[in-house]
Formats: sequence, C-alpha cells, structure tokens
Amino acid sequence: MRGTATGYFGPVTFQAVRAFQGAYVVPSTGFVGPLTRNVIKDLMNTSPEVGAEKFEGIITAYSTSCFADGECSITVDGK
Repeated sequence: MRGTATGYFGPVTFQAVRAFQGAYVVPSTGFVGPLTRNVIKDLMNTSPEVGAEKFEGIITAYSTSCFADGECSITVDGK
C-alpha cells in the first residue's frame, strides 16, 4: 500500500494497519494495540530473511500512544 504521510491516523492508515495485521496473523482491527506493537518490535529487531518479500523504506523510529478506552495509535518515522 502506497501513500503520502499525512501525520494523522486516517482511513488509508487504518486499511494499511489491517493489511499489516492480516499479513502477520494479528486480529485485523485496524488499530495498533499490544499485539501489533509486539510484531513491529520483533520486526525491528530482526534481520531480513533471504528471499523475503521486499518492503520499501526503513522504519527508523516509532512511538505509540494509548487512550483511556484502550485504543492506540502509532507514529512512524522512516526513510
């Protein structure tokens, strides 16, 4: 999924998160909760496998914020 960074969690981000969750067998809620954050952390701490699907860009940092209702958002910086 390609798009331009907008700085907010809109419908394009929601769909991208759902696609990511589906690819990594996380419940596809569209929101970044503890399970999704753990997958992201694991991916950031591993080397790419030979022959693995190529993803454009590199995540250089991320932060999450959670609200009282349990919904969380993620901000990603990359290149």
